[in-house]
Amino acid sequence: MPKISEMFSTKTSNSAVLETVDIVGGTHLADNLNPEIFKELEQNTHYVDTTAEVAAECKSVCDDDHIGTTNLNSPSYLPDLGLWPTLVSKNMREYWIAKGSSECQNLDADFSATSTRFEGEKYNRQCQKSLFTFAHLCTKQQYPQRVAETIRHLAVRGLAFCGTNEIIGSVDNSNFLGTLELLAKIDPFMAQHINQKANKGQGHTSYLSNAVCEEFIHLMAKRVLQNILDELKASKYFSVSVDSTPDISHVDQLTCIVRYILPLGPVERFVAFLDMQGHTGKVLAESLLGFLTRHEVNISDCPGQSYDNASNMSGKYNGMQAVIHRKCPLAEYVPCAAHYLNLVCQSAVSCCLESVGFFGFVQGLCSFLVASTHRWKVVHNQLKKKGLPTVKRLSDTRWSAHAAAVKDVVKGYEEIKAGLKEIAADAEQKGDTRKEALNHASNMDHLETGILTLVCHHVLKRFNSNSQLLQSADQDINSAAAIYESLEEYVKNMRPKFEQLEAEGKLLSGCEHYEDEMKRNRQRNRSYDEPGSAPEELPDNKPTRSANQLCKIYPGDLEPSLSDELLQFSAFLKTELAERYLDSSSSVEAPVLSEIPSSPAPSEDSSAPPSPVTTTPSDDEDMSFNDDNELHEHDQTMEFENNDAMKLESPEVRMYKLILENKLETVFSNIEVALRIYLSLMISNCSGETSFSILRYIKNSYRSTMGQRRLNDLILLSAEQDILRELDINSLINDFALMKS
Repeated sequence: MPKISEMFSTKTSNSAVLETVDIVGGTHLADNLNPEIFKELEQNTHYVDTTAEVAAECKSVCDDDHIGTTNLNSPSYLPDLGLWPTLVSKNMREYWIAKGSSECQNLDADFSATSTRFEGEKYNRQCQKSLFTFAHLCTKQQYPQRVAETIRHLAVRGLAFCGTNEIIGSVDNSNFLGTLELLAKIDPFMAQHINQKANKGQGHTSYLSNAVCEEFIHLMAKRVLQNILDELKASKYFSVSVDSTPDISHVDQLTCIVRYILPLGPVERFVAFLDMQGHTGKVLAESLLGFLTRHEVNISDCPGQSYDNASNMSGKYNGMQAVIHRKCPLAEYVPCAAHYLNLVCQSAVSCCLESVGFFGFVQGLCSFLVASTHRWKVVHNQLKKKGLPTVKRLSDTRWSAHAAAVKDVVKGYEEIKAGLKEIAADAEQKGDTRKEALNHASNMDHLETGILTLVCHHVLKRFNSNSQLLQSADQDINSAAAIYESLEEYVKNMRPKFEQLEAEGKLLSGCEHYEDEMKRNRQRNRSYDEPGSAPEELPDNKPTRSANQLCKIYPGDLEPSLSDELLQFSAFLKTELAERYLDSSSSVEAPVLSEIPSSPAPSEDSSAPPSPVTTTPSDDEDMSFNDDNELHEHDQTMEFENNDAMKLESPEVRMYKLILENKLETVFSNIEVALRIYLSLMISNCSGETSFSILRYIKNSYRSTMGQRRLNDLILLSAEQDILRELDINSLINDFALMKS
C-alpha cells in the first residue's frame, strides 16, 4: 500500500481511463492520482475488476457536492469520504476493508510535501484523511457482521448462548464468546478487537456482552416472524393447529402452527408459544384469537383447523374447534390423521392377547439386557459379528419405536437367542439372571413367537412408513385418504398369506410345531370298578378353544354352549359310525375309530388337498428383511407402487403450480383461489410435536429458568431455520444501529 503522499504526484497520468474532474483551483484530481495505486487495485481482482471501475468510482464520488468550499468558481467539490458506504460500490469498500485498520494511523498528519504542489491544501488533506477514515469505519463495521453470523450459527442448531460469566479467556464464559474467541485465532481483525475491548468492564463499548447477544437474537426472531406473517397475508388463506405440553419447569406451553400456500407448495410454520391461562376450549380459543388480532391476521380467512383427540380441543360443543367454528363458520375441523392412525394401531394390538404378550416380551427382553452391562455386552458381541443393530425399547406414544424395536429383533433373532443362551450357561451369573435369560431364549424357540415377530414386523413397517407420510407438511386430505386405503388393502392382502408367514416363522424360530401340539394329552387313571386297566385318554381341548374363539367372532349367532355341543356331537359320531360298521356287510374296510377326528375341520373344498408351502427364504439375505426384499411378491409390488405414488406431488399441488408457472391467475382466478383454500387445510398437528421436541432440547434442565420471550425467540429461530439462513445481515445491522442510536 503506497503512502498517502504517493497517491498524489506531480506527474500527470496519460491513462485514458483516468478522467479529469475539476476541483479547487482548477486542479484535476483524477489526472494527478498516482497510477500505481490503480495497478495495485487491479491486481486484487477479488476486490476490484478494472482500473476503469476505480476511476469511475473516483469520478462518481467527486461529482457529488457534500462539503463546503472557498472556491465559488468550481461547480463540484470533493465530498466527505466518510459518506462512502452509501456512495461507493462494494468492490471499492472491500478493498479498503482488506487493508485493515493498520492503515488508519496518523489521520491528522501533516501532508506538507503534497500540499505545496497543489492548491487547496485544506481539501487535499481532507481527501487524504477522509479516505483513511472511511477505511477505518468500514473495518469497524465488520464486527457486528461477525457477531450476527455467530448468533445465527448457534441459533440454527439450538445451542446455548450464555455461560456462567462473560470473561474472555474463561472456559465457562459461553458458546457465544467461545465462538468469537475461536474466530479470533484465524481472523486478525477479530483478534485485535478482542485484545483491545475485552474484559474492560461496564462503561466500555465492546459488543461482547450478553445484552448485545440478546438484542441480536430478538431482532432476528422479529425478522423471521414478520417474514412468516408477510407470507401468510400474501397467501391470505391459512389453517391453524395448537397443542400443549408441559416444559421442564412444569409450565404449560401452547404451540401455534399455521399452514399456508407458497408458490412452491404448502408449508407449516411455527409462530409462537401462546399465553395459556387455562385448559378449557374457550380459554385456548381466546388465546389464539388474541394472537391473531395483535398481528392483524383475519380469522375469517381460516378455512380449517386441526387438533388431536383431546376433549378440550376436539369437543363437539365446548371444545376449542367448536369455539373457533362459531367465530368463523368456514373453519372446518380436520382431526389429526397421524394421531388417529396411532389409535388404530394401539387398538388393534390391545384386542389380541397374543400380540400384547409379544410386545411385553420385546420390552422385557430389552429391559433385561440394559439392566446389566455384562448382559448387554454378551448380546452386543453376538450382533456385532454380523454388523446387526442392537435391541431397542418400545415407546408409550410413538409406534415408530415399536416398528424399530421389532425390526431389530427380526434381523438379529438368532444372535440374540445365542447371547441369551450364553448368559444362561454362565455359572458365574446369579440363578435368577440365568433363569430369566433361559426363559427369554425358550420363548424365542416357540413357533408362535417367530410368526408374531414376522407379522408385527411387516404390519408395523407399513404403519410406520404411512405415518411418516401423514406427518409431512405437503400432504392434503385426498392424500391422507389414499394412505389410509392403501394401508387397509395391505393388511387385507396379508391374511391369505398366512401359510407363507408360517413357513417363515418356522425357519426363524427353528420350531416346526405349535406349543399346543407339543403338549401331551392328559390321562385319567381308571377307578377300580371301571372296565379296563389302561388310563383313559382325555379328549383334546383344541375343539373347545376353537369353539370359544368362534363364539367371540359371532356372538350374536352362536351361544357359549357350542363347545359342549361339539363334544357331544363327537361322541355321537363315534357311536354312530361304530354301529354302522357292525351292521354293515360291505367288504369295504371301515376306518379305525382312533383316526376319526374329534371335531370336523371346516373347509370350502374338502376334496382339495392343502396347498403346500412353495415359497420359503433360502438365504440369510431373505431373513434379514432388507427394504429390497419383501416377504410377499404381491406386497413388494404394492408397496413399490404406493410409495412412488406418495412421493409424487398431489394433483392439486401440480395444478396450482401449473397455474402459477404459466401466470394464469387472472384467467382461472376462481380455480386458483379454490386450490389455495383446499391446500391450506391442515390434516395433522405433527408440526406442533416437532416444536415440542425443539422445546425439550432448548429449555432443558440446564436452562430451566429461561424467560418466555427468549424461549419464543430461540425456538422460532431453530424451527424456521430456512428463513433465518436467508436473512440479510447488513439490513439487520442497520436495524440494530437504529435501535442503539
